[in-house]
Amino acid sequence: MMIKFESKFYQLAFRPIAYSTKGSAAVDLRAYLPKMKAMTLYPDDSYLFDLGVKFDMSEHPESVGLIFSRSGLGSRGVGRLGAGVVLTNGVGVIDSDYRGDIKVPLINRSGEPYTIEHGARICQLVVTPIIKCEFEQVKVVDANTARGDGGFGSTGEV
Repeated sequence: MMIKFESKFYQLAFRPIAYSTKGSAAVDLRAYLPKMKAMTLYPDDSYLFDLGVKFDMSEHPESVGLIFSRSGLGSRGVGRLGAGVVLTNGVGVIDSDYRGDIKVPLINRSGEPYTIEHGARICQLVVTPIIKCEFEQVKVVDANTARGDGGFGSTGEV
């Protein structure tokens, strides 16, 4: 599958979008901070980072781009609840018909200041197929399954 992209990183020393290894499921995306050169996130601070790219997935309308936190950043300061530098919204969604700048909101939950420099890898992108569904409204959803309407913890201890 070929995904077209426009990059503000054009002609820089590193490639902005590439799989790190043959087995990589995601590609790293980088912070685009050409004027600031760096941004320090203090504990519990958040910032909306431009990634310096736009995507054209028009040839793949049954696909979606999902943006996740990088595990290395997300595990900073482990031991503290919600530790790390992570996406504020959990997962970002890039619809196949979106053509604007890709940006991600990051928050520092590590308890220590963390500086992100221009070009630093700050999140990862997975492109995956989606299933388009039709939805039918009913008066009552049938709860006659092994689980039924059991919610959190209904299948065993956490």
